[in-house]
Amino acid sequence: MPARLLPPVGVDQFVHLMSRTCSKTRFFDDDYNKRKFVEIMRNTEEFSGCQVLAYSIMPTHFLC
Repeated sequence: MPARLLPPVGVDQFVHLMSRTCSKTRFFDDDYNKRKFVEIMRNTEEFSGCQVLAYSIMPTHFLC
């Protein structure tokens, strides 16, 4: 599916993100990878000013 450009998100709006690995490769197999992902997500959250309200990490993908 081709990528789409979305309009900018304003104040008090919500966005749902999902990313999956290629070929069902297991990326989040261990606690280290999960902790590192959360650390990067929190750093990005602080840098961008966006707030992550909930997230889910599964072996082949994540949802925010």
